[in-house]
Amino acid sequence: MKNILVAKAFAERRAASGSNLWTDGKTIWSYSTRIAHHAGYITWLNTRKYSVSTSRHQSYVRYQIPAGNVMEYEGEEAKMWRSWRDGDGIRRAHP
Repeated sequence: MKNILVAKAFAERRAASGSNLWTDGKTIWSYSTRIAHHAGYITWLNTRKYSVSTSRHQSYVRYQIPAGNVMEYEGEEAKMWRSWRDGDGIRRAHP
């Protein structure tokens, strides 16, 4: 399956796999990196910079998720569960 369709399946909470991108419907991985995870109606998106191909996978996922449902975090999973602020219209987890 094409990677853009894997990202779409993730947004629809379905399992799918492509070329180094796969999802169980709840979490999506690029290679061995967890790049996004659904938690209720919110999708947590890892914004840390990785390889060119993982960055492309992250873009595919971001495009498929409605903007109001995305929470960003950078790298460490623990940060995504901490409190967040909404000062500039983009919600981000922070330490």
